[in-house]
Amino acid sequence: MQSAATRRASARTAAIATSRLAPRKGIQHLVGAVGSALGKTATKMELLVIGEGEQKSVLEERVK
Repeated sequence: MQSAATRRASARTAAIATSRLAPRKGIQHLVGAVGSALGKTATKMELLVIGEGEQKSVLEERVK
């Protein structure tokens, strides 16, 4: 049986965003916020962005 601390350490938070990848949609802010949160918490986080658009390559480079 896992302790509560072990369960919290192995917990994962996931978010899914579906949008046209354009500056006015603000997905770049979501990516930035998740990136900042990853540096401040031990929680494992995943962000799945589904979409196409002019910012796709910019966003892909940002998360590498």
